[in-house]
Amino acid sequence: MTNRPPLLRLLAGAALLACASPFATADWEPDRVIVELAPGASVADINADYGTILLGSIESENIHLLDLPDGLTEDQAEKLLEDDPRIEDVEFNHEEDSPEEDPTGGTQGFFFDSVESDFAQQGAWEQIGAGVASGAATGSGVVVALLDTSVDVLHPHLADAIAPGGYDFVDDDADPTVGPDTVTGAELVAHGTFMAGLIAHVAPDATILPVRVLDDDGRGTSFRVAQGIYHAIGREVDVINLSLGAEEDIELIKDAAAAAVEAGIIVIAAAGNRDEDEVLEPAASDPVLGVASIDADDIKSIFSNYGGDVDLSAPGTSVVSLGLGGVYGHGDGTSIATSLVSGGAALVRSRWPALTVLEVRERLMTTAMPLDELNPDFAGALGAGRLDLAAALDVDEPLAGDLDGDGLVGFGDLLTLLAAWGPCAECPADLDGSGDVGFSDLVMLISMWS
Repeated sequence: MTNRPPLLRLLAGAALLACASPFATADWEPDRVIVELAPGASVADINADYGTILLGSIESENIHLLDLPDGLTEDQAEKLLEDDPRIEDVEFNHEEDSPEEDPTGGTQGFFFDSVESDFAQQGAWEQIGAGVASGAATGSGVVVALLDTSVDVLHPHLADAIAPGGYDFVDDDADPTVGPDTVTGAELVAHGTFMAGLIAHVAPDATILPVRVLDDDGRGTSFRVAQGIYHAIGREVDVINLSLGAEEDIELIKDAAAAAVEAGIIVIAAAGNRDEDEVLEPAASDPVLGVASIDADDIKSIFSNYGGDVDLSAPGTSVVSLGLGGVYGHGDGTSIATSLVSGGAALVRSRWPALTVLEVRERLMTTAMPLDELNPDFAGALGAGRLDLAAALDVDEPLAGDLDGDGLVGFGDLLTLLAAWGPCAECPADLDGSGDVGFSDLVMLISMWS
């Protein structure tokens, strides 16, 4: 933990990456320091000796956030503490900037002008094989920790989807959900809800553990994120979704991610939104599954980072999900792609609970659809390819028009279609995806007759 951690940022929905100058004075909490103590060392003794004040702890790791006394500069504190044999590592906590201040223009926006049918019928589900995969696994018994902003647990699509035991490391309380104090006009306040909706749709019987590590403007610190990861480890979750990252290594977070993997947890993180040949940390770390974004045509999203550290790609352009107060919206970003992969990992873990983290990773990657031919300028830089859940779960694509599952398109399917006639959102008989079963669906069924 000797490197000072760079800025953590959300990577979708008005999300930003780490700033270009991570060591600028304005980016730091100048009066705070993170220390990792040697086994048996006491933070109370450290405070007594140096006049520091304890602000927060990760008790399981003997890691503490301390407030420095007046008159002690960062450099003085770093040298003083590093020379103390009771202190194994020192780094400074990062002070986040407003998302509007990104000088690179890398912001990706959310627009809450969609409706429920846009969410239910969007092409992203078919693109990753989510509908077909649901016949093999639904995520039952799996818990996905979502480290993000607060989550609107009252949204209809999140009913029965929230696991107990979440935590808010911004307000330091046990309620990580959207509440009366939530700044609903903040640009990124709905980010956590948006990601939760994607995970819940891909893995509808999994539960989501909301862990708030980012405020209503999407700002966080390395200490909060590490707290969130270790909290998720303690709750024995199966998957951790990290829609945040930084340009420089942060040993505190890398160590936490490695500890999660060691505990059997699949950790998935976003590659970044700057269209750069560089993957952010912790997505670039070996134990973490790093995710890039593609569009509806399997072409790299114009904003997505890429490179040799990308493991997998998934849709992240103009994807629809949930907003606050029961609304729906669309947005762009590698955070979106990451959440779809997290939902997919939940399905694989649900179907084969005994698989190791490495085996889940291998299954997701070896079954992915190659993207190099469609993206010759990014060959080898979009990971193993596009997430393919039907292949990952060993599910054969169903015969188009086979509504009764007998392997043929015939009279039984006609009866099924007629019985569903009329409005029928997400209905198998709605062959044209219009939200209604009608004449055009009948024509399509007849054309598929076998």
